[in-house]
Amino acid sequence: MRRHCLLLVGLLFGVSACHVRRSAAVGPSDVPVLGAMYGQVLDELGAPEKSMGNLKLYAQKGLIFYTNPKEEQVIGLVCSWFEGGYGFRGQVYGFRLGDTYPKALKTWGTPERRYYKNELADEVYWKTDSMEVWMEIWRESGFDASITGDYEAETIKRMVFCRRGHTYVYAPSR
Repeated sequence: MRRHCLLLVGLLFGVSACHVRRSAAVGPSDVPVLGAMYGQVLDELGAPEKSMGNLKLYAQKGLIFYTNPKEEQVIGLVCSWFEGGYGFRGQVYGFRLGDTYPKALKTWGTPERRYYKNELADEVYWKTDSMEVWMEIWRESGFDASITGDYEAETIKRMVFCRRGHTYVYAPSR
C-alpha cells in the first residue's frame, strides 16, 4: 500500500512539476494586437487589401488579422513575408521578423513542440495562459529575392499569435 501511495504521489508531483503555465509575453507592439477592437486596426492601418469573412489581409504591410465572427475584435495576428518583398517591419509583443530563436526561448521557455515544416523552416509552438504562439524558424541561412533577401539560420521567418481556444485561426502543419 505504501509503495502505491508513493508511486501515486510521485506521479502527481511529476505531472504538476512538468506543467508550466507561461504568462503571455508583454513587449511593445507597433500594431493592434490580440483583444484590440477591429476599429482600432482600421483607424491605424486603413482598410485591408482583401477581406474574406473574418480574415483581413494587409499584404503590403506583411500582416493578416483574424477577427471574431462579429468582426469586432482581433483574435489572431500573422506577421510574415509576402511575395514581392512585402513583409512586416515592426514588432509585436517585442518580437520582429529576423529576431533569433534563442530570444523566443528566453521569453517563452521550452516550446510545446518544434518540428520540421519544410526544407526551409521548422515550426515552433508555445502555449501561454492567454494565447498560442507559432513561429517559423529558418533552418539555414540563405537568400530569397522574392521575399526577405538575405536571412539567417535560427531566426524568425513568420509569427502567428492567437487567443487561446482559437487555434482554427492558424492551422499548424501537424
